[in-house]
Amino acid sequence: MKKSLVIVILIFAAVSTAVLIIQLGLTDLSFANEAVVRFENGETNIVRTVNENDFTKIKRILNGKILYKDNPSCGFGENASVQFNQEQTFCFAQDTCPFVYWKEKNKYLRLSEQEQEELYSILYSYGFFFPCL
Repeated sequence: MKKSLVIVILIFAAVSTAVLIIQLGLTDLSFANEAVVRFENGETNIVRTVNENDFTKIKRILNGKILYKDNPSCGFGENASVQFNQEQTFCFAQDTCPFVYWKEKNKYLRLSEQEQEELYSILYSYGFFFPCL
């Protein structure tokens, strides 16, 4: 009896988790075949197409992340962003929080510390700097 109760609880937890992930969504960047970075801060005004190597890295970092609704106070805007295929905009937290805002979906995703460091390293090479409030 006890064993069957544990199995039922585990199945319920797995199904609940799957439903939650489906409801929140995951980033799917399979459509993306180009990216442009935008960084505007004071005298700095950068709009550049991302090279193929960096595009692959950025796409890998952002792809497959759980999306969720939130309202963090990190400061997000297109002035520090990457846009895929001129249609989907990912805005970076301007105060170095590990969050990215997907503008068109009105949802957020969270990066690990390692992913954020790798992303910043790529963005620095295009002239970005953080914090950029």
